[in-house]
Amino acid sequence: MIQNIFSSTQPSFSGDPKSHRNETYHLVYALADELVNRLVGYANTLLSVHSGENSYNAEYKK
Repeated sequence: MIQNIFSSTQPSFSGDPKSHRNETYHLVYALADELVNRLVGYANTLLSVHSGENSYNAEYKK
């Protein structure tokens, strides 16, 4: 059984410069988390969020 298959999701919040500010980190994180849950469910996912200062990488494991 293959267990090392991941979906890759890369949302970019570049349309609104306000999303790049540190004080909006929680909103960016919540939006990205909800996006992963709705698009790929709880499958193994590599997430790379692009949002200025709020950019981050995460790994969701089933």
